[in-house]
Amino acid sequence: MSAKPNFRRKRSLLLILTLFVVGLVGAGGVWWWQNRDRAEPGEGGLVVRVETGGAATEAVLTGGGTSDAQLVLTLSAGQAEPKTAARIALAEGTPLSEAEIEAILARLPELLPEDGDVVEFSLPTETLPPPQTGDRVDVPFPPPDAPPAVVEVPTGPLEVLRFSPEGPIPLAPFLSVTFNQPMVPLATVEMLSATEVPVNLTPALPGVWRWLGTQTLTFEYEGDEDFPKATEFVAEIPAGTLSAAGNALAETVTWTFTTPPPQVTRFYPSNGPQKLDPLFFVAFNQQIDPAAVLATINMTNSSLRLATADEIAEDETIALMAESTRDGTWLSFRPTERLEPDTTYDITIGPGTPSAEGPLLTEEPYNNSIYTYG
Repeated sequence: MSAKPNFRRKRSLLLILTLFVVGLVGAGGVWWWQNRDRAEPGEGGLVVRVETGGAATEAVLTGGGTSDAQLVLTLSAGQAEPKTAARIALAEGTPLSEAEIEAILARLPELLPEDGDVVEFSLPTETLPPPQTGDRVDVPFPPPDAPPAVVEVPTGPLEVLRFSPEGPIPLAPFLSVTFNQPMVPLATVEMLSATEVPVNLTPALPGVWRWLGTQTLTFEYEGDEDFPKATEFVAEIPAGTLSAAGNALAETVTWTFTTPPPQVTRFYPSNGPQKLDPLFFVAFNQQIDPAAVLATINMTNSSLRLATADEIAEDETIALMAESTRDGTWLSFRPTERLEPDTTYDITIGPGTPSAEGPLLTEEPYNNSIYTYG
């Protein structure tokens, strides 16, 4: 308990001493500043000496008179005083005798029984029944062969439930047809030869016929992407086709689907005034023959020709378009003569534009126009 007051008292004394030194140095500085012009070399003054360990710093405050007085301050690192606490002595105890213990217990009041201290054992109202032993059932191992599953044999004529695609379609990645009865057993290999397929497709295409289950037949085209465009396909399932149960198709089932003819997907240039010798770029949605397509392009008062490879390479815009467009689906052309300035020119593609994938031709023309500067 005495360590904290001593520490606080020492800290207060150190603070007072520090303030005193600062005030003394400040007063001496003021006195020196006021008398610096009157001081002569060699005159004495107040010497302040501050010692910190092994080093010492002196400051001489000169004034008008002579003095050999010195003020010596010694600074050192503070040290914490050890904390000492008085050890409390333990009391020596002696065990009580039996008579002393009985005398202490005799002073306690008598412990009397109360209502509810003694009750009969009560079982819960609902308890689980005791476990029962099970019956031992002997089974043969290995088990006997199960009887064959009963398979219902379909009756009635064979029918085609659905087929696709049908009619005009933008894309045809596959063909499928579903019957109302199983057509092949489950053990049939998924790839079937052309003679085993009940569907006739015209025109014939390279691909793979696959059974999905026993009632659905699909055809996957093995070409570049989808079925050839600009083509009308005819699918036929002849009458008399038999199911796996031997039931026959009563009538021939025929349907058609058509892929689109050529369509313009990009035309350049079409905006703003154009120079008098423009280079045109046209892209289609399918493979084309540039020369055959050029024969169906008309431009007002102009004859046209295909652009050469050098002309395409020299035009940066056309070259970038050609590089980013699928090969075989575009052409570039230009007029054979320079155009007239300040004139509008109409460009018409088709009808009758052919495709390189199928025989169908375009039925509607594609129209665009440009105007030259002037």
